[in-house]
Amino acid sequence: MTSVHWLVATVLWTAVLWLPYVVERVVSGGLWPALDNPTAEPTKPAEWARRAAAAHRNALENVPLFAGVVLSAAALGQADAPVIVLGAQVFFAARVLYTVIYIAGIPVVRTLAFTTGWVALVGMSLSLLA
Repeated sequence: MTSVHWLVATVLWTAVLWLPYVVERVVSGGLWPALDNPTAEPTKPAEWARRAAAAHRNALENVPLFAGVVLSAAALGQADAPVIVLGAQVFFAARVLYTVIYIAGIPVVRTLAFTTGWVALVGMSLSLLA
């Protein structure tokens, strides 16, 4: 698999991250209030659902950076270079772990997972600049 495959997997992962916290909203408040355009603040979500939403926002901030590096690698003909593919695999795994750990509420390990993905992204970038 090339880094482009890992980009697609990362985008797909990010695309479904809204599901857990929306399901929580339906379960806790009912289907119609979840579908409605409320005029008042919705009920306060469970803490895990709040963390799930925060993890989703974080993914939305980081996927464009990853996409930029992977697409640059593809444009340079390096999408299947071993260091780029490894970096993409590590980034994907780190994002999945980050999300699961964040939803579980494990603070220090969450930061380590985030940092692992960031280091992979920087490593890929530096590899392309070399």
